[in-house]
Amino acid sequence: MSTLPDKLRDTAHKIDTGKGIKLCEETALMYQAADEIQRIEAENAELRQQIPQWIPVSEKLPEPNNPVLVYYLSAYWLNPSMSVALHFDGGRWRQLIGGEDMNAVLHWMPLPPPEQDK
Repeated sequence: MSTLPDKLRDTAHKIDTGKGIKLCEETALMYQAADEIQRIEAENAELRQQIPQWIPVSEKLPEPNNPVLVYYLSAYWLNPSMSVALHFDGGRWRQLIGGEDMNAVLHWMPLPPPEQDK
């Protein structure tokens, strides 16, 4: 499947070489647009890598005693919930607020860094 930048470049090339007609200004803009789209797509891909992702507890556990955001099955609610919790050695989890033990943590992710005063 062709990407939009590839399609723009291909169309610009066809215009430049087809029927002896040269539309230099228009095709130059198409090439510039294709380059800019490709640059932005690459920048977006890099930014996506910086977004924290949910980590299944079956793959990796957080460092003990460090607060993390968790996605878990609650004994009280019908739907899965999120909370800030601590993981302890031995596989135990405890909610940071309320201090209740948690049994069904499915995923976790690091908390963002604290806000810096300016």
